[in-house]
Amino acid sequence: MRKTIGVIGAGSFGTVLTGLLVGNGGRALVHDRDAELVERLARDGENPRYLPGYRMEGRPEAAGTLGALCRESDIIYV
Repeated sequence: MRKTIGVIGAGSFGTVLTGLLVGNGGRALVHDRDAELVERLARDGENPRYLPGYRMEGRPEAAGTLGALCRESDIIYV
């Protein structure tokens, strides 16, 4: 059974951590107070604000709310 990993924060550390998770075939949910940035991560696999040029091999899922991320995640990184 594949675990769902929640990542709170879409800064440079959260972006790299998420990229490692999805690049290794994991399911990652991301939440940040900047919903537009999280949607861009989910859609494009890139964070132009904090890590321009870093492209994820997979795509994370955007968690609409912090509560949703907590309910759906087996493990949470802050």
